[in-house]
Amino acid sequence: MFEALVARAELTETFFGLVERLPGADNLEVKVLDHFPRESGAAASKIDVWLTARVNAKKILAFLDDYDAELFGNGHLELGVYVRAKSATLRLTEHKTIVWIADDRTVDADVRRWFAEPELPELATLASVTSVPHLHYRPAKSRDHKKLGVELYKQRLRRVATEPPAAAKVAPVT
Repeated sequence: MFEALVARAELTETFFGLVERLPGADNLEVKVLDHFPRESGAAASKIDVWLTARVNAKKILAFLDDYDAELFGNGHLELGVYVRAKSATLRLTEHKTIVWIADDRTVDADVRRWFAEPELPELATLASVTSVPHLHYRPAKSRDHKKLGVELYKQRLRRVATEPPAAAKVAPVT
């Protein structure tokens, strides 16, 4: 696993550059997280997972380019690009870190080089906003929870899963 924290100014181009280099991108996932407020102002209380049909990197990049302000600026979403042949995912997390997770380790050296090219410093541990209290935001002109779901459906993504909130997945310690 590799993870990078990229300055906002370089985030979109860095993620796009990584997607362009992936060995056979197959699907784009948009995960709408449980803390995305609904129209009533209450948290969504569930996680919705939207997925494209099997496509290619070119189509994924075109979609991301069309919706970059909406998707990259929204702290209530995570994006994932699947590479089935490598059992791998390139993920843009809700905290805007870029993560590479793969079962197939054959491309690790390439991915490490790709992460290094934008001169991202290598750190022993990544200091992240996840370790401190923080807020999630979305751009003022972006779609609300309901309108985003309608737009994803119009763009031929399908809701493939509805999951309980992350806190509900963790078994209590007794």
